[in-house]
Amino acid sequence: MNSNIFKKRRLIPDSTLDLHGYSLYSAKLILNKYLINCYEKNIRNVLIITGKGQSNKGVLKEEVPKWLNDNALREFLIGYCIAPRNFGGEGALILRIKNKYKKHN
Repeated sequence: MNSNIFKKRRLIPDSTLDLHGYSLYSAKLILNKYLINCYEKNIRNVLIITGKGQSNKGVLKEEVPKWLNDNALREFLIGYCIAPRNFGGEGALILRIKNKYKKHN
């Protein structure tokens, strides 16, 4: 996933999804629905809070990036990276969602 876009500018989230406390199954369904909804509403910058988990090895922290690389979600994303410290650091990801009104390859 292309994270170069985040080095050029500091993105401020337009919307936040907190996945703390959800099972893997529920979290994946909620994330899928949420990102598609953000794309449809043309919400471009999204913060996904996964939490760090015990010893910085949380299940959601490990799994969410894998889900974001699935073909089903990748078509809606430009890129993502670990959130800046002020937005949760290693316990969160910031995503850039494609512009609904722009042609994509």
